[in-house]
Amino acid sequence: MSTSANLYRKVKNFFDNYGLEGPVYDLFSAASIWIEPGSNSISGRYSGPESIFKLCKEILARSQGTFRIVEIIEIVAGERYVLAIIDVEGFCEGRLIKTRDTIVFRFENDKAAEVRVYSEDQREVDAFWK
Repeated sequence: MSTSANLYRKVKNFFDNYGLEGPVYDLFSAASIWIEPGSNSISGRYSGPESIFKLCKEILARSQGTFRIVEIIEIVAGERYVLAIIDVEGFCEGRLIKTRDTIVFRFENDKAAEVRVYSEDQREVDAFWK
């Protein structure tokens, strides 16, 4: 399997099984960093698979399990980077969000070393997760 095909498979598995522990530990290196932009309660820099897994669980808990990936629009994999465009939605404290995110994964040694999230409308995301 080519490097790009393997990276594609890992990222798709993470999204298909969002919130499950196994795909997080399969995808992220011990020194990985997830950068969640904005000025809201989940914004920040998360280091290591345990911290990233806790972020996923927090998102699911705060949305009472309603946060979900509605559609994977596209996943493009190269030798070191994977770009994923996804539509997400969820409810939190009576608020609904439906937005498109672009997530950039940078890989080292077959593991995600850094992830950056770019939201279609960051103000909407900040208002949702206030």
